[in-house]
Amino acid sequence: METTRFHFYCDDCMQVVAETAGSLADRNAVHAQCPGCGRMCDGRPLLNDGNFYPSLPIKQQLTSLLAANDVSTALSERLSEINSRSDTSTVLSDITDGSVHRTVRQKLNAQDLTLTINADCSPLFKSSKYSVWPVQIMINELPEHLRHKNVLVAMLWYRQTHPDMTLLLSSFVEHMEDLSAEGITWNGGTHTVQSKVCKRTVLRGAL
Repeated sequence: METTRFHFYCDDCMQVVAETAGSLADRNAVHAQCPGCGRMCDGRPLLNDGNFYPSLPIKQQLTSLLAANDVSTALSERLSEINSRSDTSTVLSDITDGSVHRTVRQKLNAQDLTLTINADCSPLFKSSKYSVWPVQIMINELPEHLRHKNVLVAMLWYRQTHPDMTLLLSSFVEHMEDLSAEGITWNGGTHTVQSKVCKRTVLRGAL
C-alpha cells in the first residue's frame, strides 16, 4: 500500500484537490482547498464519501514485467521487427501496423515504447449498484499474445457512475512524466536497454 497513491477530488468540481501516499494516516491527514470552487476538503469525509481513487506505480509495474526473461526477449525481438519493417508495407495484422502507431513511432527512438489505455466496468456483485472500473495499460510493442496476458492496472475507479476520464487522465499524464523523460531500464538479452514511454498514449475501450 505504501507505493499506492490516493487522489482526492471535489465532487462538485471534479478536480483533484490532493494526492497522498497509501497509509491511512496520510489519507486522514489530507486538508486542502479545491482549486475550482475554493471549498476546504478533509481526508476523512472524502474517504467516507468515496471521493478518491487509487493509482498504482506504473514504472514499478513495467520494470517488474520486463524483468521476466520471456517478456523481455519477446519485446526485444518485436522491437527489431517493427524497426526493420518497410515503410511501404500495407499488411495490417496488429495495432503496431496501423498508421497512427507508425506516425507516433517515427518521432521515437528505436527502443522506446507506447501504451494502450482502457477502462472496462466490472460490477462487484450482481445486486450491487457499485462498479469497479480498472484503468488498464498494455505495451503495444509486445507480441499480441503476451500483450493481453500482461495487462497492468494503473488506477481504480469505484463509484455508481462512469469514471470521469478527464479527471483520471490528468493524474495518469502526471505519472507518465518520469517515464517519458527518464524511461525504464531492462535487459534485452545481450544488452541493457533504456526505453522511454511515449506520453502520446493510444486510447481505446470504454473511456
